Amino acid sequence: MSSHRGCHGLPWGRYGAAVLWSLLRRNRDYRTLLVAQIISFAGDWVATVAFAGLVLDRTDSDLLATLVFVVSALPAFLVTPLSGPVADRFDRRRIMVVCSVLQGVVALGFLASQTRWIGFGFLAQGGIAGIGAFFGPASQAAIVNLVDPDDLPTALAASSSVWGRCSPSAPASGLSWPVSSVVPRPSG
Repeated sequence: MSSHRGCHGLPWGRYGAAVLWSLLRRNRDYRTLLVAQIISFAGDWVATVAFAGLVLDRTDSDLLATLVFVVSALPAFLVTPLSGPVADRFDRRRIMVVCSVLQGVVALGFLASQTRWIGFGFLAQGGIAGIGAFFGPASQAAIVNLVDPDDLPTALAASSSVWGRCSPSAPASGLSWPVSSVVPRPSG
């Protein structure tokens, strides 16, 4: 183990970045998973912030806009006790693919909330969050099968930090601009 490791063998500082970069260059499967996680989490947060803005715009209700964030967290809280055992018992790759496809289908509710009942968006938000609660444990558990034991602390630390990095930065970075430029605002 390298002397440039922090507490519990996890990488830190510029040495951690070099170790992670080395892992990403060497391991295509892990690199693909990490990129998928980044895209998924960033997309979830962009959709949440965009939908909260739509709710506020359409209803002028701070309470309903706040409810968007509750609906994005509550389903995950409720199904998480099931998602870990599912990731342990079934093919993790299949779980991740099925979750991504289902989330894409459920996301169509956002389109319906643009011109119809705003509740479709709440259902979509809750559905995406609930389904995403199965993606996370499956992707984390799959890492053990993708990297060498020496790379495991680095891979787990990087993957675990993705959610925290994507949550505030995706909407703030302007990634919601493409969504708002493609989806027309309802008149009225």
